[in-house]
Amino acid sequence: MRINTRATNKKWFDFEKGDIKASFEIRPFPLSLMRTEVDLTFSTLCSQFIYSVTAWEGIVDENDAPLECNEENKTILFNFDDDIREFVFGKMAEMRERIKSELKN
Repeated sequence: MRINTRATNKKWFDFEKGDIKASFEIRPFPLSLMRTEVDLTFSTLCSQFIYSVTAWEGIVDENDAPLECNEENKTILFNFDDDIREFVFGKMAEMRERIKSELKN
């Protein structure tokens, strides 16, 4: 079996919706960090979001100053921006499926 270890690396993805344009650096969430095989509680999903988003560009505060990519700000995005939350989880799922597919080859 050949394992492409680069497939597990973080990658940049562009997000665009209406006037919002941003980029997110996302890494796949490893199953080894889950407490149970299927653990979809709010706090677990938030932890996965925080772990997986490693950087961003184009996210600004109310004064148009770049917003630091830290746990507090990631939690705010997770809690209050459905579009970005769904985008990030969609990309995490795509990355996980690509890794699984590559492991089968």
